[in-house]
Amino acid sequence: HFAAYSFLTCCIFGSLLGSLWSRSWRSIVYVGMLGALDENIQRFMPYRSCDMADWAFDVLAATLSVLILSLIYRLLNPVPASEELLKSI
Repeated sequence: HFAAYSFLTCCIFGSLLGSLWSRSWRSIVYVGMLGALDENIQRFMPYRSCDMADWAFDVLAATLSVLILSLIYRLLNPVPASEELLKSI
């Protein structure tokens, strides 16, 4: 699950518009919602179960992916802190 949800996070993060902060938290929320949907669908499958630990690892994959993507974004697009603060308001 970790690799799949990391890839999914990268796709969602790349497709969103807005500030880095907005793209980051929305990516984590969207992937968390998709993970919850995936776990609930598994409830109806034979020999599968809904496991909160799986969902937690999905969200962890999203969070770590966003941290790495944010770091890469910051390294490639440095912005002074005061300018970033004005953009977020």
